Amino acid sequence: MKRFYRASDTAPAEWGHTVRLDGRPVQTPRRRPLILPTAALAEIVAAEWAAQAETVAPDTMPVNRLATTAVDLMPERRSGAIDQVVEYVGTDLLCYRAAFPGELVEAQRRHWDGPLAWLEATHGIRLEVTAAMTPLVPAEAAVRGVATLVAGLTDWPLVGLHALTTASGSVVLALMVHADALTAAAAGDAALVDERFERARWGEEADAAARERVLLAELDAAERFLRALDGD
Repeated sequence: MKRFYRASDTAPAEWGHTVRLDGRPVQTPRRRPLILPTAALAEIVAAEWAAQAETVAPDTMPVNRLATTAVDLMPERRSGAIDQVVEYVGTDLLCYRAAFPGELVEAQRRHWDGPLAWLEATHGIRLEVTAAMTPLVPAEAAVRGVATLVAGLTDWPLVGLHALTTASGSVVLALMVHADALTAAAAGDAALVDERFERARWGEEADAAARERVLLAELDAAERFLRALDGD
């Protein structure tokens, strides 16, 4: 889409803040007013619009995408988003360990043991780990515990948590970033342990490097989205 505006700014709106393009409020893909809950989030979205060149590239506006998701898809798809996040209790990246080689085992332990310990110490939720090929069956108490945490979020933070979980492959890392107990960069380091080990062992691969950049960008955007929700 060709850029059709000169400038973007923010303005107070009923129930929050809006982003304007040449004075006209932005609408979502479903033609709903894009009303943002904080001025800080509105400023980030306005900056993404301002940074566009002659062609508007939605892929370069990840925070705007998360905001429009919150407006267009919540609360209609809230229960589905919760279910998707909770499903990661049984598939969480941090729970599936290598049996060898020793360097990979140690790298996983270094990056993954701490978040699992945080989850247990902070929320009383313990997840088991395995080096076997068969999938884990999570304890019902763990599933209930994570479900309670996730369901307790309002729609906007839920969008951010969902993005963190699906990008990293770990609800544990997502909960830590949401709680400001871990940075997106550190979550990216944890999420990429296996990939980086393979690249160090076998050499750089363009596709793998591109996937890493996308993952890190998604985590960064979700973290900025969540922090901005606390910005006022």
